[in-house]
Amino acid sequence: METVACSQGSAILEALIETIHSNAAFLSELDGAIGDGDHGINMDKGFLKTRAVVGDRQVHLSEGLDTLGNILLNDIGGAMGPIYGTFFMEMASACQGCESIDRVGFGQMLKRATHAIEELGGAKVGDKTLLDTFDELIRLEEYELCAEIKKATDKKPSRTKSKVHSD
Repeated sequence: METVACSQGSAILEALIETIHSNAAFLSELDGAIGDGDHGINMDKGFLKTRAVVGDRQVHLSEGLDTLGNILLNDIGGAMGPIYGTFFMEMASACQGCESIDRVGFGQMLKRATHAIEELGGAKVGDKTLLDTFDELIRLEEYELCAEIKKATDKKPSRTKSKVHSD
């Protein structure tokens, strides 16, 4: 199973920042269909501020996610600040002290962050909120993990059989 080193937090954070920055206009366009159209602008501000705060330092994934979450919560605010701030701070807590994360670890991070958002606003899966998206991601991650485990276990008997029959 593939793992990601938590010591690569700066690189992971930079990939997140660049993804939001590159899609800021699109996020605002989507938000404009149902809201005030500033979602991408505010997300971009928070992510770019995180880039400036972290700078060239190499940070653990938990530190990078916690910095991002705190900036979104305290500096950007609005409707999205508490939601995304809580999300990233909970993900940070979930990987604190870890040397690496794998699919299982990432799934646990998502579950913890999603639960914290449920607690924050009282929304539940099925309410047509961001939680529905996170729930789908968790389900997809669990499905793919199960498929990966099944594939690995399906291979084991055939390897065993070939060793038994080759003697």
